[in-house]
Amino acid sequence: MFSICSTLLFIAGAAFAFTSMIGFLFGIPRPAIIAESEKSKSRYIGNDNLLQVSDWLTKIILGLGLTQLHEIIPLLKKTAVFIRISTKLDNDALIVLIILYYACLGFLFGYLWTRLYFIRMLRASDNDTSNTEETSAQVNTHITTDIKTGVITAEKK
Repeated sequence: MFSICSTLLFIAGAAFAFTSMIGFLFGIPRPAIIAESEKSKSRYIGNDNLLQVSDWLTKIILGLGLTQLHEIIPLLKKTAVFIRISTKLDNDALIVLIILYYACLGFLFGYLWTRLYFIRMLRASDNDTSNTEETSAQVNTHITTDIKTGVITAEKK
C-alpha cells in the first residue's frame, strides 16, 4: 500500500512540476513600451531573452499540442496501464484523474504565481535599479560640487 501511495504521489508531483513550468512560460509578462525620454535615464536596458524564449516555447507547445491532440488520450491510457502494472493498482481511471488534476493544478499555480508574484519581483528589481541610479547621481553631484568649491559637503561616515 505504501508503494502505491508513494508512486501516485510521485506521479502527481511530476505532473504538477512539469505543468507549473509551462504555466510560468505562459504567464511571463511583456514589458511596457517606454518613451525615448524615459530610456535615456538609464544606461542599461533589461534583458528580454527570457521573454523571447517564453514566446518561442509557448508557440511550440501550442503548435505541438494542437497537432498532436489526438495522441493525448492514447498516451494517457498507456501511462495508466504502465503505472497500473508497476504498482498493481487496478484503477486506470484514478491514475488518469490524478495526472490530469495535478497537471491542471500545476499549470494554474505556475501561471498565477508568475502573474501575481513574479511581476512584483520584476518591479522591485526595476525600482532598485532606478534608486541606485538616483543615488549615483546624487553622489556624483556632491563630488562635483566638492571639487568645484573645494569644500566637503557630504558627511563622512
